[in-house]
Amino acid sequence: MTGDPRAGCVKLECVDNPDCPAGRSCLSNKCRDVCSLDGVCGANSDCTTINNAPFCACKPGYTGDPRIGCSRITICVSDVSCPANMKCAFGVCSRKLRNQFEHYYVFISGRVIYSVTPG
Repeated sequence: MTGDPRAGCVKLECVDNPDCPAGRSCLSNKCRDVCSLDGVCGANSDCTTINNAPFCACKPGYTGDPRIGCSRITICVSDVSCPANMKCAFGVCSRKLRNQFEHYYVFISGRVIYSVTPG
């Protein structure tokens, strides 16, 4: 309950995620489908609610970080067959993540499968 007890209280739909049914999360004291909100997952990804929280995964045939956005998997035989800023790693054009080690990663369904250091 919330509100001014002298004027009247209102029952809250939820206070925390466990108060909501499966597939919904507690946002601003209302049970909502978080996957229906804009910006939860990136482009070319699917959203599923697991344990009252959003889970993003790249659509089949796409790779990348599903929270940011996924791009179509491009098969390659060498770096020249990949778009700029990508490297051919294990036959798949892979994006470089910004880190001090200059690693390129192959993502499959949102998980890092391979890591390659150029050279």
